[in-house]
Amino acid sequence: MLRTLTLLIILAAMPFILSAQWSDDPAVNLQITDLGGEQTIPKVAVGPDGHYFVGYFSSSEGQYDMYLQRLDNEGNPLWPGSGILISDHPTMSWLTDWDLTVDHENHAILTWPDEREGDLNIVAYRIGPDEEFAWGDDGILLSNSPAFEAAPKVTVTGDNNAVFAWEAEGEVIIQKVSPDGTKEWGEWGITLSSDDSYTWPQLIPAGDDDVILKVYEDSGPFFAPIRHIVAQRYDGDGNPVWDEMTLVYDGGEITGFTQILPMVNDGDDGFYIAWHDYTFSGTEASVWLQHVNNEGEPQFVHNGVLLSDADHNNQLNPSIALAGNGEYVYVFWNERNANQNMFGIFGQKVAINGDLQWGPGGKEIF
Repeated sequence: MLRTLTLLIILAAMPFILSAQWSDDPAVNLQITDLGGEQTIPKVAVGPDGHYFVGYFSSSEGQYDMYLQRLDNEGNPLWPGSGILISDHPTMSWLTDWDLTVDHENHAILTWPDEREGDLNIVAYRIGPDEEFAWGDDGILLSNSPAFEAAPKVTVTGDNNAVFAWEAEGEVIIQKVSPDGTKEWGEWGITLSSDDSYTWPQLIPAGDDDVILKVYEDSGPFFAPIRHIVAQRYDGDGNPVWDEMTLVYDGGEITGFTQILPMVNDGDDGFYIAWHDYTFSGTEASVWLQHVNNEGEPQFVHNGVLLSDADHNNQLNPSIALAGNGEYVYVFWNERNANQNMFGIFGQKVAINGDLQWGPGGKEIF
């Protein structure tokens, strides 16, 4: 889970600008809020109209409340002040991750856990560009359970439905909500479980109304799990499309602190996914990439393609950029030496057959 103190660093590093428009000067940043207290775990999402939503927690009133601001594509705030208060229902004194996206009608979809029912449960809001609370002033309660539920994710399908996923003590729950606020998969969603623990779900859209779900399948202690990556595609009715969970990775060398992975649709309703692990060393990390097609079949070698053989360095926190023609995929990562006193950005270009295009050690960007 992400503690707010750590996430203050993320807020301080975000490249927003201090005047009323985007600036070409990285030393001049746009101030999103002037509220007192702490503002933390900011999220940014862009809509089809090119305008931005920025959401964040604020402790200005003594607890962590959710706020949302909207900016046009030139960086001008569209709502007054620090944006609008979305919720002042009680939250925990320390926060987990949350999520923000925008649907096809330029409505922001927000989801996070709060304690309005006494236990930590998942809530969701749909906010229109005119500040309308489309799912009511209090949003929608997605869960109502004594289980510890945290770190929800949301994506929007091709048919403009919102699909949510979250973790609940070793199980993952998924739910689809229509634009009018109807829960499509039962009152409390669909629960997914295995003999081991499912953790840290992620979603991407596929087809007209399907989603692809990635989860970790963990065994062992939570602070040092034996961690595998599995995935499944679900149709608009919540039924699994593939015969069984697709095994993406079973190397078991991904740490418990590696949580959210870069994952993108490949343009044909399969996906690329990247990660770093410690297969070769307990102290130096390596970066890997796997491609799963729309039938749920891994296309690269078992446990993915190694993107750099520079095993004297750490390769950490990859991100994925898919080329427009679909012939290549690019992965970039943070490279550090063993003493972690030298840092850089490296990358790799990968052909659709898994061949490396920028040499065995990748390309130094800076």
